[in-house]
Amino acid sequence: MLSPIKVTPFKDELLSSWIVRLALANGTDPLSLSGAIFPSQRVWSRDFDKSLNVEFLKALSNISGIPISALTKLTLENHLSSILTPKSKNNAVWPWVIPLAHRNRVHTNGLHFCPECLREKDVYFKRDWRISWSTCCTDHELNLQIGCPKCNTAFSPHLVTYDKPDFCCCVHCGFDLRAVVQKEVDPEIVYFQGQLNRFLSDNTPEYPWKIKSKTEFFATLNSLTSFIQKTRSSQSKHLFQYLDINDSILNSQTSFSNSSLKERQLTVLCCFRMFSLQLDELIKLLKDAQVFRSSLRPTLYGYSSQTIKTIKQQLPSYKTYEKPNYQKSSQEIHPRSKDEVEKLMDEIRCFL
Repeated sequence: MLSPIKVTPFKDELLSSWIVRLALANGTDPLSLSGAIFPSQRVWSRDFDKSLNVEFLKALSNISGIPISALTKLTLENHLSSILTPKSKNNAVWPWVIPLAHRNRVHTNGLHFCPECLREKDVYFKRDWRISWSTCCTDHELNLQIGCPKCNTAFSPHLVTYDKPDFCCCVHCGFDLRAVVQKEVDPEIVYFQGQLNRFLSDNTPEYPWKIKSKTEFFATLNSLTSFIQKTRSSQSKHLFQYLDINDSILNSQTSFSNSSLKERQLTVLCCFRMFSLQLDELIKLLKDAQVFRSSLRPTLYGYSSQTIKTIKQQLPSYKTYEKPNYQKSSQEIHPRSKDEVEKLMDEIRCFL
């Protein structure tokens, strides 16, 4: 049976965003609509924005009047098809996709929004906002938000109800998310994010370092994000100082997609400034920073970068050092600060 009101998806819309709009346009809420279509499934307890099987897509097409091919284009698997590897799609967390994390039907991470976009006539949520290199709205040049600043509840538009259908407000405390005050983003981050989006959609762009293909570029970017996330040794301070990055903030040992927005933003900025160098300049910088071959991983999550292999071959091998004789510290142990605790919670929240 067709829904009374047909809702056409936007070209760059996220699948869950379209389902929310479809439900509200027809006088119901997302949970009730999904329960009617899939009575035996807890649809919102999983990340169906990544992909949906044919059975689910057919059911959505039947009730909405939207072709399956059009609905498939709203998924992240379709959007990232040119850079996802078969191996990466077998993982619970996909490279380049920010994990939602769930407690039943409640999201604890993942869905970002732009306060200014919520003010526009046609409000919807973009696929790009689920991609890990997206940390800002390139239209308004503002940082994306992930939750309510008043009660710290994750942004969850799928939990709106038919009697309170405004998904521009926090579903927990009612705070108007359009009122969130934001600072402008570093222009370099806005530019590089837009560049990465163009690289993803364009088949013949001009890549840095004379890289010839899309798969090679994103494999190289994948290795660089991993390198930056994992490199925290004192020998690397020269590297981050040269790139004008505050490396004391870059202290996460989690994956790029699992990192907080601020961590990902700094990692993206690092990558942009690396790509802005000539390849031989970068290699010299890595040598000066005493970066060893073992710090770079040319093959990661099914990606393989020949560019990283070339860089790695020109770096020195790792030197073994005599294990220091640690003395028992007499320093008094103090509780961590609130900021440190919040940062650690950001890293594990997607697993809760």
